[in-house]
Amino acid sequence: MDTSQVRVANLLRRKLIPDSPSMPEIEDDEFGRDVERVLELRPDLETTVARQLAADDISSHDGIPAELVFVVAAAYYTNPRVDGALGYSAGQRRTAPLDEHSTAELRQRLSSVIARGPLYVPTP
Repeated sequence: MDTSQVRVANLLRRKLIPDSPSMPEIEDDEFGRDVERVLELRPDLETTVARQLAADDISSHDGIPAELVFVVAAAYYTNPRVDGALGYSAGQRRTAPLDEHSTAELRQRLSSVIARGPLYVPTP
């Protein structure tokens, strides 16, 4: 993506996801890398998105194409600083800690299911 496409993508991001004092501001060069990362994961969208970003003014869009919304939102929300500000990382597995009492209670509630064993229902 060239600099004008990155600028348009970040302007569109500001239109879709308005700046907030609690969220980090993402400059064009950083956002460009984020968009490139998303497009590496979704190469099927690269040509379409590049063509859509070729317009210099986002207000020229007669409605924002879904592919463009997806790429811009994914680029923003997967940015490490944004992810950190949200306190959420979809890429990390998190397991809720269970104390001894909770584990015993859970086993008690599930005892009839465990005793019955697996139940397979054929699908039509």
